Amino acid sequence: MGPSGSGKSTLLQLLGGLDRPTAGEVILEGATISRLSDDAATTLRRDRTGFVFQSFNLIPLLDVTENVALPFTIAGRPDAGGELQERIRDVIALVDLTGKEHHRPDQLSAGEQQRVAIARALVTRPGPALRRRADRQPRLHDRDRDPRRALAVVRRAPPDRSSS
Repeated sequence: MGPSGSGKSTLLQLLGGLDRPTAGEVILEGATISRLSDDAATTLRRDRTGFVFQSFNLIPLLDVTENVALPFTIAGRPDAGGELQERIRDVIALVDLTGKEHHRPDQLSAGEQQRVAIARALVTRPGPALRRRADRQPRLHDRDRDPRRALAVVRRAPPDRSSS
């Protein structure tokens, strides 16, 4: 939280390896991000962080399950023993979208789209889940939802990485 121009977006971009610092180092989970190659930074970002973009960046032709699975699809990660499908189902349930797995983004409310983006950010079991809002109110788009819900979802997400 902070006023416009205070560096919130810059901090998130530095932590995610999207930008390089002009001075100093950025270290995330023991990796000096600012020294990584672009490919290594991409891998770290894909595997160890979860981004929830302000515009959600959902793929319109993909349904909820496919959008949540996108990090695994991009990584070319095979689903050995159905473990990834289980993780996908778990995060979809975590954000209360069970029953909407086959809906495309245009069939969802803005709040539901936001929860798909949150699920996609959490499915890889990242260290930090990074989120930047344009306004200062941490809230979901659904007006009938508790404003603290997104934060509660992030806190409830399983931190286990033993299968990663």
